[in-house]
Amino acid sequence: MSYANLETDFNEVSTLGNFILEKLSDPMTMGEDSADVLALLEMTARLGLLSCKLYQKGEFSEAIIITRAVVEVVGAMFILHFQMKSNRHLLSEITSDPQIRHFLRWIKSGASHHGNGVPSHPMIDKAIDYLDEWLGGIRWQYDAVVELCNELLPTPFSRGSIPGSEPNHVTIPAEYAMRLISKILVNFLTIGIVLYDEIINFSKKINRPPAPERPLTASYPGEKIFTL
Repeated sequence: MSYANLETDFNEVSTLGNFILEKLSDPMTMGEDSADVLALLEMTARLGLLSCKLYQKGEFSEAIIITRAVVEVVGAMFILHFQMKSNRHLLSEITSDPQIRHFLRWIKSGASHHGNGVPSHPMIDKAIDYLDEWLGGIRWQYDAVVELCNELLPTPFSRGSIPGSEPNHVTIPAEYAMRLISKILVNFLTIGIVLYDEIINFSKKINRPPAPERPLTASYPGEKIFTL
């Protein structure tokens, strides 16, 4: 079995991950209260790069579980994005909500890092559904990663195939699984970048003080000023 094309796919993941880290090192890309969303985007980048290293080491099981965490972190970013756009709230107002704070703590602790069949936090499904309504094609990608995680229990796999966890279960080819994982990582790292930029730009807009009203004056002699 040839893994040459997979190397190219994971190189794309690595390029995106390094691009994000370089982007976040530029102070011009940050907002006044962007610490939480910055931490989430950085987390997606580092997890994406970790998945590349795991793939290169042949630790495919862990790479799949890490990919699930990437999707869930991006889902958390969309919750912040959704709240800002829907309610015109500042990031600091959104992240001070106890439910959101608890959710973010769970995400930053590793999300569903152990590959549970059911998300460990009730807001994950809501986040994925909202993101799916916004973009489309999100729900099936998350469900596919969850299904692959379920296949890993209780047995890890390496090059060749993923053994099914149930008797007489159909074996999933490892190359297919890893190709799917690499595409999902590229998709969600890209979505993370877009969400981060939109959140920061919108945050700057609603943080900006309103421009002072100027009295209507004629700009040249004889100009008429119309008022209601």
